[in-house]
Amino acid sequence: MDKVFIRDLVINTIIGIYPHERENKQPVTINIEMSCDLRKAGETDDLNDTVNYKEINDKVREHVANSSY
Repeated sequence: MDKVFIRDLVINTIIGIYPHERENKQPVTINIEMSCDLRKAGETDDLNDTVNYKEINDKVREHVANSSY
């Protein structure tokens, strides 16, 4: 298995348990490690056969930014 890393992705979101923490968005740093099989991408050299980092980045960013924990 190959590993794909997205490191130090900073997203602002509502997080915390105290009222003053929940008033303003705070930065959260996320690190992602994904195991995947990238053999086909290596063989074909076709971007459609590999992991789209931007798509993953955008989906994580959207999910976290729209969440409040």
